[in-house]
Amino acid sequence: MLAGNQGSPFERIQWSADSKQLWVQTFEGTQVRLLNVNPTDGSFERFANHIQNFWRYSVSKDGRTVILNAETDQCPPNLFVFAEGKQSRQITDMNPQLTQFSLGNVREMMWKSKRDGRTIYGVVITPHDYQPGHPRPTIVELHGGPTGWWWSWLGTYVSRGQYFASHGFVTFLPNPRGSANLGVNFTEANIGDWGGGDYRDVMDGVD
Repeated sequence: MLAGNQGSPFERIQWSADSKQLWVQTFEGTQVRLLNVNPTDGSFERFANHIQNFWRYSVSKDGRTVILNAETDQCPPNLFVFAEGKQSRQITDMNPQLTQFSLGNVREMMWKSKRDGRTIYGVVITPHDYQPGHPRPTIVELHGGPTGWWWSWLGTYVSRGQYFASHGFVTFLPNPRGSANLGVNFTEANIGDWGGGDYRDVMDGVD
């Protein structure tokens, strides 16, 4: 168990070259994080905090350089280099055409379940010309799985929030109980209750 990070699920874990540290890919809310963990006491440091999501990472033998294929809410994955003591550097631009599109603004949301007080996370995408206080038609998009979850770049064939935003819609993408972003207990919380608590989580978020 990581001190201060209880319940967060892990993805890829690997030892440092000197076997003194662990590199851990983990989820926090709607973000994917890379942690450098002390396996003795469970303490850790977050690495590359401004990166919202990444799919793979590679660490140099001396542990001073990391490469991530990272994405943001405005762009699908590109390669980023993080060298100790230097600013991060993007070394690819795989989708330059995106600068021509009117992409929406993405923000994380969190709310409390009225059913049992659990903290639920989700994402809201608003059109680039959205003005608070001026209602827009809104789409609620649910992920499959049900153990999937929404995060970061949402402009694919299965996550269409940016497409809807470009057509003037607000899109709400909730991660209700049963999602994979808050640990095993949260993922299993809809067992025997599919369409019950998870439905209420979604509607609480809409409210």
